[in-house]
Amino acid sequence: MFGTALVWATLWTVAGGVLSILPLVLGPGGAQWIAAPYSLLRVAQTAAVGFGVLGAVVGGAFALALAVTGRRQTFADLTPRRVAASGVFGGLVVACALLLRRIIVIGPPERAFIPDLVIAAVLGGTTAWLMLRLARRAPSLPSPDALSSGDRWAPEAAGSTSDVASVRPT
Repeated sequence: MFGTALVWATLWTVAGGVLSILPLVLGPGGAQWIAAPYSLLRVAQTAAVGFGVLGAVVGGAFALALAVTGRRQTFADLTPRRVAASGVFGGLVVACALLLRRIIVIGPPERAFIPDLVIAAVLGGTTAWLMLRLARRAPSLPSPDALSSGDRWAPEAAGSTSDVASVRPT
């Protein structure tokens, strides 16, 4: 679960940094922002940290939900649509919770918050889908039944033509 949260935090950090400076650079005052790169870097850094924390929270919640609901499933059994929908839901839940907290503590936002919800949903779905793609590329672990027979399992010998190491009995 920690590893998933860390991957989500990394991806969301990069996305937050990029998404925060694009409107500034491409907007009407873009030349002024480009002329002051340290200001632009500060905006990107601030947004990246916030997005990274959000990504870690959503990624941890996603991993926990996947562990609870998919207990008896392998990655091959999971459909990309279901995993992406879970990521969208997780992104929206966290974004809505933060928005509700803001409304209660500070008051309603001065600007529209719908784009923030859309960004959280798209990042959640995309990150979940990417995680499934990465998990399916990883080598399979032996089943618990195979390990109970007393066999030892080791990665395939070096020099294999496979780009992904598989496991085999030794």
